[in-house]
Amino acid sequence: MINLIFIYIITAFLGALAGCFFYWIYSYYKKESEKSSKIFREKSKRVGFLGRIKPFLTFVAQAPFVFDVLNKIFQKDFNAKKKQLFLAGYPGGITVEEFFVLKFYAFIFIPLICVIFFQEYVDGIFLIIIAFLSYIYPDFWLKAYSNERQKEITYELPNAIDTFALIISAGLQFKEAIDIYVKKSKPHPLVEEFRILQNEIILGKTWVSALKDMSNRISNSIFTNFSTALIQAESTGTSLSEVLTRISSDLKEIRFSSAEKEAHKAPIKIIIPLVVFIFPTMFIILFAPLILNYMAGK
Repeated sequence: MINLIFIYIITAFLGALAGCFFYWIYSYYKKESEKSSKIFREKSKRVGFLGRIKPFLTFVAQAPFVFDVLNKIFQKDFNAKKKQLFLAGYPGGITVEEFFVLKFYAFIFIPLICVIFFQEYVDGIFLIIIAFLSYIYPDFWLKAYSNERQKEITYELPNAIDTFALIISAGLQFKEAIDIYVKKSKPHPLVEEFRILQNEIILGKTWVSALKDMSNRISNSIFTNFSTALIQAESTGTSLSEVLTRISSDLKEIRFSSAEKEAHKAPIKIIIPLVVFIFPTMFIILFAPLILNYMAGK
């Protein structure tokens, strides 16, 4: 009887522990999801490390022989990484040469640090794995950063278009709408891109040409459709405010449908925690007494 009570207590404790762990995971991802719209507003926290080490990376990359060596070793990846950095907005202001310097030093020094501080716990295979992960991690980080930036731009675009439509309907020009949006908005990837567009207009480009360049920089199908519709409206003399209102409505519908798709994926994603944490606890509670009684010969 005492053993049975003890089993029940242990089972309840494990169930509560599994439930707490699952709730912690759920709370964590919910919190991260709520912060997704603020990720790039805290850009200094995301790329602060790159900003701090950039002087060193610049010094190494500008050495006379370094560029030739990097170009020979990473010749196939140079253009691809340059495009990824371009789409990511050059986080930390690093160039493609500095990015490959970062990969090289991560490949060398992270395993070396492991050897110095954890010599008793590492072996050759572990160091090889650490070196490989250290080498490929910057690539994964850059790709994730670029994708997140594209998502942030896509998410913010309808709000920016609403602002433009409101300002233009009040009688101002599109260039003036951009100026107001850039001045009044908080730091965001889309605001940064419109600030670049604004500077290009100040330097003498037409807003149509600057918008085409901005579309090439962002390389986002949704923004490309927006810029194309805006340029066509300008060339045909259509009211920009009406075009912007219609585009904003279409983009909001796209965003809503994307949110519905993500909501439909939730039941599938929750299966893993259920199978790993909840179901084993339920089976222990249901069948442990039967097994114990059977083993005791009752």
